[in-house]
Amino acid sequence: MWRSNPKAWVTRKFVEWVNLVFGPTVKKYLQENNLPVQALLILDNAPAHPPNLEDDILEELKFIKVLYLPPNTTPILQPMDQQVISNFKKLYTKHLFRRCFEVTESTNLTLREFWKDHFNIAICLQIIDQAWLGVTTKTLTSAWKKLWPEAVAERIYEELEPGVSVEEEIVSLGKSMGLEVEERDVNELIEEYTQELTTEEIQELQSQQHTEVMQEIGFEESEEEGIIRTLWLGDDIKKATDALRIHHQLFPNYIQFEEQFPAIYLEKLRSFGHTTEPETEASVFMGILKEDGKVKTNVDYRKGGSAEGF
Repeated sequence: MWRSNPKAWVTRKFVEWVNLVFGPTVKKYLQENNLPVQALLILDNAPAHPPNLEDDILEELKFIKVLYLPPNTTPILQPMDQQVISNFKKLYTKHLFRRCFEVTESTNLTLREFWKDHFNIAICLQIIDQAWLGVTTKTLTSAWKKLWPEAVAERIYEELEPGVSVEEEIVSLGKSMGLEVEERDVNELIEEYTQELTTEEIQELQSQQHTEVMQEIGFEESEEEGIIRTLWLGDDIKKATDALRIHHQLFPNYIQFEEQFPAIYLEKLRSFGHTTEPETEASVFMGILKEDGKVKTNVDYRKGGSAEGF
């Protein structure tokens, strides 16, 4: 379950996941298979995991018991840390490099242009899906060998897939794009991001990304709004330019509004579940409209100045 909401703590979303997704799914599975309705949820000390989770579990899901791993034991005990995450990261890197190679191979695009114009959240999710499909059952099964060795057949230990082939593919793709990359660089890249971000760091990163995006697309969006108002709504150029504005984008998932924007509309948006907040950076545009053989202009009052022509 994923929701983008800059004002909500990740811990609350985790509690919702337990109550709305994990708990009901586990209960249904146990009942359908005639198993005792009992479950143990093992958690590490990640920032998103609330320390008193059992207190927030719904009454009908109280069959779930929560066990917290001791501090500093996650790399040793947690199954996902036993090659699963590192294997996934290598596969993700391989598919990412392949995507970059395919886009830039027959063009003059630089890597910077690839990141800016040919990589977005949707593509990232596609690559994540490809990478996860590449994580084999054998890798997932062997991940339990330290925590629950009796559950892993001995032959699994002997048949673990080496990660060398994936690393070699990454190196080959990197060199095809003119990058100086070796296998040790790949391993360092994977290891560099083993530490989870805290909730505060995630929110700060999200805020920085939002500011950068707003600065990049602010003028473009204002111009589009002015065009819509003149062509679709029949506003004159001054009314289209001066109209109060709202801004909405998927990530972060909230609506920004200008001061004096009608409260009745904001209240209606909130009733639909939208999160709203005052705009911190106003975008501007200069309106020009050719109508009846005449050119009409209007300067955005948010910027000031005057219109001139020759």
